[in-house]
Amino acid sequence: MADLNLTRKFVEATHRLSGPADMSVKLSETVGIAAQTVPGCDYAGITVVRRRAELLTPAYSSESALAADRTQYRLDEGPCLETARNGVSWLQIEDVETDSRWPRFAHQARGLGVRSVLSCALDGPRGTLGALNLYAEAPGAFGGADREIALLFAAHAGALLSAAHLEVSLRTAVDSRERIGIAMGILMERHRMTARQAFETLSRTSQETNTKLRELAARIVETGQEPGRTA
Repeated sequence: MADLNLTRKFVEATHRLSGPADMSVKLSETVGIAAQTVPGCDYAGITVVRRRAELLTPAYSSESALAADRTQYRLDEGPCLETARNGVSWLQIEDVETDSRWPRFAHQARGLGVRSVLSCALDGPRGTLGALNLYAEAPGAFGGADREIALLFAAHAGALLSAAHLEVSLRTAVDSRERIGIAMGILMERHRMTARQAFETLSRTSQETNTKLRELAARIVETGQEPGRTA
């Protein structure tokens, strides 16, 4: 009966997470449902790695999860950091009272009421994007079957983040291409150039001024002034 109830919960979770919503809402739902569905879990949070290895928690099921995540960031140690940064599939603390790998976090976790931790990597096409962190107030809360369920939720969260990153990249690429085209049009009209000559002029100026092509194009579009020329 327990397995049947768990299957029903997971099917319900799949239906809820497949519905229309923006990425932030779906991440929050993923964390909340994971905390409710994974046996032994009391609360959960998602760690995301940003540029320059900055870590943040964009979604969490309770303030306790946020506090546990931020404690690891502040101390620069803990299972979620190693999972998110090093691409490990998962890391687990059976009991912070006896685990010696992250002693400062273990000491702080006890004060937060945390005894067990399970961190699962959020994988994307270009590497690890972060981690799904599950916390329990009881020692030895997560077994092998629980871990497999957590990994399914982590895979879903990883897919959400990958899709969001792809959308941002596509928008940036389209915007850059549009600005370069407008800048070429300005040069073509102003100097009676062909499209090829305008692009070669932009490329050469980009190299000479050590400026990215998209930034150079944006400057021309926004100011109407070509680099190296005065009004």
